[in-house]
Amino acid sequence: MSSDCTTNNPCILSRCKEGKCVNTLKTGCCGNTKCETSAGENKCTCPTDCGECIGKVKYNVSTYRGPKEVETEYAMYLCENKQCVIRVNPSVVKTPSFTSDVSIRGGFDAEIVTTLNQPFDTSRDKISIRFKLKDIDKDIIDGITFSSIQVLSGNELIGEKIINNKLSSVGDVFVEDITISPAQSAVEAERNLEFNFDYEYAALERGEEVTYRSTIKNRLSKMVLVVP
Repeated sequence: MSSDCTTNNPCILSRCKEGKCVNTLKTGCCGNTKCETSAGENKCTCPTDCGECIGKVKYNVSTYRGPKEVETEYAMYLCENKQCVIRVNPSVVKTPSFTSDVSIRGGFDAEIVTTLNQPFDTSRDKISIRFKLKDIDKDIIDGITFSSIQVLSGNELIGEKIINNKLSSVGDVFVEDITISPAQSAVEAERNLEFNFDYEYAALERGEEVTYRSTIKNRLSKMVLVVP
């Protein structure tokens, strides 16, 4: 009788046929030892069949001896919205702020505060820039206008934001958040970052109005970027 043919696996249908128990695997059932993506199974929805979504990420790097497999220090596999994705281990993330003073001779003094997660997950994190005017020359007319912020790593432009922020009085502040997309082959890498701030202002010189345009460069070294 088929009632005598039982298993402890709900994904196995057992029936009696010609005096023998015949087992048939149910399709679309988590536990049938088949990872069926068509049924929505993956490492997060059915680790029994598809394997677990855990562990650090392994990737290849080039060395003088040829390709070498290495393991990430911060990036790891995590379940998010029922999908197995590469993310930074949240337990190791810190959010430091870096302060730089800027002095433009004959123009203005400012303070730049850059805040970003370390390590930095490029798929979700943003860099926060806070720019504060600390002093301004009396001959400047109508303040300083900032038109763009660029983020570079070496010669690679990895982020840019067009802005229109004017600072006119001591204590004026603007804050901008920037996303970056580096074209790095490694899942995680240590990079030097440079921030360029394009600005312009008009000033009186010998009774005439003169326009100045230039770029402030601000550098951060050894930032860890994770590209999932």
